[in-house]
Amino acid sequence: MDVDEFRIFLCIVFGFGIILEAILLVNWYTSELGSGIFVSLGISLLTFAVGFLKAPELGLYTHIFISFMVFSGVFGIFFRKEILPVLNEGTLLVLSIALWYVFFAYYPSFTGTTTLLICLILIPMTMGTLLLAFTNYVVGPELIVVLYTWFLVMVVSLGLAQFPIWSLSLFFNRLGPSPLGFLDVLLTGMVSAYIVINATYILALVPIPWHRRQDFTERWREVRVHAKILIQKYSDHQLEPRESLLIILILGGLLFTNSFLKIIPDHLAVNTLIVIVPQIAGEILKRHRHFPFIPPFKTDEH
Repeated sequence: MDVDEFRIFLCIVFGFGIILEAILLVNWYTSELGSGIFVSLGISLLTFAVGFLKAPELGLYTHIFISFMVFSGVFGIFFRKEILPVLNEGTLLVLSIALWYVFFAYYPSFTGTTTLLICLILIPMTMGTLLLAFTNYVVGPELIVVLYTWFLVMVVSLGLAQFPIWSLSLFFNRLGPSPLGFLDVLLTGMVSAYIVINATYILALVPIPWHRRQDFTERWREVRVHAKILIQKYSDHQLEPRESLLIILILGGLLFTNSFLKIIPDHLAVNTLIVIVPQIAGEILKRHRHFPFIPPFKTDEH
């Protein structure tokens, strides 16, 4: 197998990782899985064809990468009701701890401005999460959208912080050659899909038309529909103060210990938290069936 053939093979492996992650997120037995994959694949292939014809100077592999990202985004929107996990203050607390862990792990490499900007965002959001975790404050629909958006921002930020950027040399010649293995590329495809899908849910809240034929009224209606889904995915199951304290002491203690002893790599610890915790917590909360919020707006309003 020559270099080009091996590169095409790795592209296929990367794509398989994306599809595998997509299926794992929605469940293999989802009734519309086939149609969702078909629609996402069709739009991604159309994106590849149009992009390659209009901008061939970007290169074949760059357009392949873009089409993979488009597939992930379209698939995420198609199955957002299935993929978006049920959220509550416990999940927010866990990811806040993980985000601080990553912040201190990378702190030496930050500039003063970057550190200040991160703290201006992270400190107030963490304080708000702690307030929810240790009080019986009942959040309203608007605040739920803010909290769920913050959850998505944390997931994407943690994913990007641990992302193996060197694996993308497969698609971008300018990064230079690097030894890539089958497993590396497969996992990179899975992580890429996870990040892009969650980033798409953030972009879906931006009230800017996505194409030239869409007006602001139609786009705003889509934003309200998406916000309604986020609200319905928030559970009113509240933690007891002692439960919140246990999460902080146990998880914080484990991560603090790992930061010094390096029992497992930092990226493995964080990726485990961002992938497993929301899904497990979501399944537990589904069994409790605490979903009291019905948005006070109609999604068909202009």
